[in-house]
Amino acid sequence: MPWETEYAAIRARNLQVQRERRRQVLALCPALAAWESSYLEAQRRRASSAGNAAPNTNANPTMQVERLLAQRAAILESVGLPSDYLSLPTDCPICRDYGYVDGKPCACLEKKRFASRTRRSNLVGLETQSFSRFDETVFPEEGGQRERMKKLRDLCVDYAADFPHNDPKNLLFIGNAGLGKSFLLNSVGRAVLDRGFSVLKTTANQFHQMLMDDVIRRRDMAPLRELESCDLLLYDDLGCEPNVKGIVENYFFALIAERHSAGRAMVTASNCSANEIAERYGERTLSRLLDRQNTRALAFKGQDLRLLRTQ
Repeated sequence: MPWETEYAAIRARNLQVQRERRRQVLALCPALAAWESSYLEAQRRRASSAGNAAPNTNANPTMQVERLLAQRAAILESVGLPSDYLSLPTDCPICRDYGYVDGKPCACLEKKRFASRTRRSNLVGLETQSFSRFDETVFPEEGGQRERMKKLRDLCVDYAADFPHNDPKNLLFIGNAGLGKSFLLNSVGRAVLDRGFSVLKTTANQFHQMLMDDVIRRRDMAPLRELESCDLLLYDDLGCEPNVKGIVENYFFALIAERHSAGRAMVTASNCSANEIAERYGERTLSRLLDRQNTRALAFKGQDLRLLRTQ
């Protein structure tokens, strides 16, 4: 298991740190070697006595071990080092770098899993784009744009909460640039990712580049298979890629058809109108994207927020 290997490497690294510290302290205080011999002997006696020694007596091995540990603390402090300097360091004091506590994943393992999913999802660097960061005040009230965006936000929140049992299964965001489509697309992805599902994001330009570099040039279908098989695919900026006739549109149709047949969800965002999508990708792609049984289309309307910021 990859996580077992990673945690084993962490423990090995920390064990090496402990060994280096021991050599450092022995150089500063050679008396530590005699202390180690006494400590090992006390540990051996404690293990063999199995609780038979009378408590609260000098013969009690547990008390001997505690006294020796206090002596070590004093030795370390005498050379200006912390009392726990020779203890085995750990990255996580809860699971002690094993990843599990009582058979359940430790919080540190859950954090690593989430970070790994985020890296694979292509949502790295988009931490500020989440439902909790949605600021309705950036949208002007004129023309009902603010209220419309609040309703779209609520629809997306419900979609992420219901995933993967959404009906319809897909979302399509259509509208001009600068209206918040990418923000809500990324917010949906992050919320679904937080719930433990696999999420991948690609843009139209990234999809085009992947086709050129991997699928066509190297004949490597693995990246395309990943886009087909993840629980949720986010596809942003549909229509913004270079128009290489017969390549992007065919592979894009095959992608959405494969995900449809497998019952996997997709959220797509585009600055193009329905007519522009049909012209660029063909009627069959438009029909698949706008199929009401499988897709809910959300219209984004209003003023471009990027232009408003420059005014």
